[in-house]
Amino acid sequence: MNIGEFARLGGVSTRRLRHYDAIGLLDPAHVAPTPAAARTTSRSSSCSTA
Repeated sequence: MNIGEFARLGGVSTRRLRHYDAIGLLDPAHVAPTPAAARTTSRSSSCSTA
């Protein structure tokens, strides 16, 4: 799952997810080696908004 898909599922922006990563709140499961490449998040690192 890429960052855009995860953002849509969580109802947040990709910018917010990147901010969460920067402050250590939510780490992506995988970050591609280049800035232009997709970031992915596993289901185990996702959080519920219910």
